[in-house]
Amino acid sequence: NKQYLVNPVTKEIYSIDGSTETWSFFGIYPGDINSGSAFGVTIGDRVITGMANRSQEIWELNISTGIWVRKNSFPGNPIARNAATFVHDNLIYILRSGEVQVPGPMEFWVLDPFGL
Repeated sequence: NKQYLVNPVTKEIYSIDGSTETWSFFGIYPGDINSGSAFGVTIGDRVITGMANRSQEIWELNISTGIWVRKNSFPGNPIARNAATFVHDNLIYILRSGEVQVPGPMEFWVLDPFGL
């Protein structure tokens, strides 16, 4: 019943327990935030997040231990924004759109978080 939020200025992560309405400090996000637009998904007890605006970083957080691990960098064009993200069969599907100055079609990527 917890949700996690990142302060974009300080990179501090807070959790809120919806059943008790209690906020708790969780830790510091180690990656680039770069004005937002990152994706974040949960698979089991892991959170996979990253690819904020113009960043190719991908990070994994083990919720049980609180330990962050940097994954392989995203191989695609960093001058794009995440338009949609979803998980199916433990694969992460990401639809990316070029920024205004980079015209062209949207890109569709499949990431295997267990292979990163």
